[in-house]
Amino acid sequence: METSHHRKAAALLETLDLGSSIAEQDTLPQSARVETSAFSDLLQDKVDLIPGTKGSGKSALFRMFVDFLPEQLLTGRKAVIAHGVQRHGDNVFHAFEDQFQRLRENDFVSFWCIYFTSLIHEQLIKGDIYQPYLKGSRTEIEKFRDACVKARIPEIKAKKSLLDILAWTLGVLRLWAPRLRYKLPGDGGDFEMDLFGGSTSSTGSRGDLISEADLPRYVAELKDTLEAVLRKANLSIWLMIDRLDEIFLRRSKLEARALRGLLRCTRLFSTPSIRIKIFLRDDMLEQILCSGGGFTALTHLTARQADTLRWPDDQILTMLVKRIFADDSLREYFDVNKERIDVSSDYREQCFYLIFPQTVYRPPNQSPTLRGSTLIRWTVEVLLRPGMSWI
Repeated sequence: METSHHRKAAALLETLDLGSSIAEQDTLPQSARVETSAFSDLLQDKVDLIPGTKGSGKSALFRMFVDFLPEQLLTGRKAVIAHGVQRHGDNVFHAFEDQFQRLRENDFVSFWCIYFTSLIHEQLIKGDIYQPYLKGSRTEIEKFRDACVKARIPEIKAKKSLLDILAWTLGVLRLWAPRLRYKLPGDGGDFEMDLFGGSTSSTGSRGDLISEADLPRYVAELKDTLEAVLRKANLSIWLMIDRLDEIFLRRSKLEARALRGLLRCTRLFSTPSIRIKIFLRDDMLEQILCSGGGFTALTHLTARQADTLRWPDDQILTMLVKRIFADDSLREYFDVNKERIDVSSDYREQCFYLIFPQTVYRPPNQSPTLRGSTLIRWTVEVLLRPGMSWI
């Protein structure tokens, strides 16, 4: 028989917001977060590569660090969070597919180095919040900017969209591209061909060109001068990148070249003070490492790789209970202690049964609601009710 208590509880549950299936639109990643081993290792700077199955929460973890933890990391660890990420469903990289198709794996190493340099310049060197930390590093900053000039990386004067930054990065990469040159007979001068895919030309003088052999020198100088800035300011920087499964056509040769170039860039550009932290689907990682005849930087990657993000039963229970009782009205109505949810598995189970029945089926086919796949099915069914969503 329905009572006023049941009606009140049902009314509260009907208005319950459990967040969004899209990490960027979720309202609860900080207040209802579940601290997995990957979260703890990332917070302590023990890992740079965070693999996970599709839907395992990589983007939610990424968003937690770029939206909610930068101030804590800056004051507590002197770590700067810089990131370049497209919005969910934004295929701006596809606008440059023709140009990307021309790039070899080595070109993509250069592309990512230039791209990360631009993020550092925009978000650290020019960031208002970091100026008090950088006020004693003016000499080192000028040397870093000089290194950018030598590498043909101009300063971006105004705030740019991701589309503008990609166009700008590809423009710089064109200057870095190796060129073929040979002497024409007689006084015909030199014949030059741009291997990036541009037109050919001839010239009687060498001009100001960048050869492929210059690449390590430019990257090394950029990295060394940036390291000097960070040492003087007592800072480190974490460059975070996510949504890599949306940038290039899935399982294409282009995607393999681009992402192998990214992983090689981490070996070339990273230092103890400069960390590139990549959130990547585990099936993509396997595909990348198995393509192109092996991967020379494999040990470098696996040494700082997090455990693959997965959700055991207890963490699913924790996530569900924390999201349900993040609602102030519901927590007050059922007299739930929010702090106890974090520290007691028995209490989490008690809170779960305030909302859910003890079993899924009536006798004789009883199945405990908290048993493995049954819990997952109940979780999905509840969170997919009208007005509710699942992360």
